[in-house]
Amino acid sequence: MATTVSHRLPTAQAPASADRTGADIISLTGTETLQQLRQRGLPQSTAHAARKRGYYCPQYNRRCYPQHEGLGGFAELYDPQGFVINQLAQALRKAGAHLDPETFRDWTQELLLECWKRRHAPHVTRFVPYYQVMIRGLVRQWLTRQARQEALEGAHAAAQP
Repeated sequence: MATTVSHRLPTAQAPASADRTGADIISLTGTETLQQLRQRGLPQSTAHAARKRGYYCPQYNRRCYPQHEGLGGFAELYDPQGFVINQLAQALRKAGAHLDPETFRDWTQELLLECWKRRHAPHVTRFVPYYQVMIRGLVRQWLTRQARQEALEGAHAAAQP
């Protein structure tokens, strides 16, 4: 089985995440398959890199934004929900994608939450352009993930006799 060793890892995000207690390094035995690593929650690319390195760090790409009192950069948005709906619709239009109304509402709420989480991000000086880029990037990731899932479901359905 994998062993857990606690070490402080140097990261590019160190100033923004100085309040973390330390990253866990999960060492691999070398017998883990990609499927087993994917079941642990690792993305495909991380699973490949982890097998090559012999270890991985869970939550390595989860940024820890400070959560202070007040609106922070969120106050720069005149109508946060309208802003997010507009940005989501724009990103979907550019991608040529369509969502059912329920998924659109869910993604709107998720994006509002992401904007709220980042309202005190120390590296951001202009929040509106930052939120625009962040929303486009998240929508792109979600659409890619959705397309992969649909392709897998289609492949599984085609393989069924």
